[in-house]
Amino acid sequence: MYKMMYKVGTKKVGFGQQQKRYVARPLYAPKLNGRDILRSVVNNYAGLTQGEVFSVCDAVANEFRNHLFMGHPVRLMGLGTFRVSWDSKSHERAGEVSAADISRARILFTPEAALLDELKSETEFVGPGGND
Repeated sequence: MYKMMYKVGTKKVGFGQQQKRYVARPLYAPKLNGRDILRSVVNNYAGLTQGEVFSVCDAVANEFRNHLFMGHPVRLMGLGTFRVSWDSKSHERAGEVSAADISRARILFTPEAALLDELKSETEFVGPGGND
């Protein structure tokens, strides 16, 4: 589903006036947390107890974090690759660069091509009224 959002354009249409536009933006379903997903795994895959699923997922999450923070890009099969990145102040000489120049650390995600292809082929765009 999507929602309409009002957006002020960057194009000037008259003295002191900007172009007014509307765009479609995703209308998200309620956020799921990790426990919601783990319960779904327990309910949908026979033979796994809640304790086993939670323990394995906790261990995977810890190892994921450890390797990511050690500088390894981490690929989760079927989803994509996560990697650490940051901004850095630029200098004219290599010797001037220091750790103090690093700012805005973040984690980047690159989805797998198959996941993007599935998103494009399986997504149906339905408007706020449900009939678009």
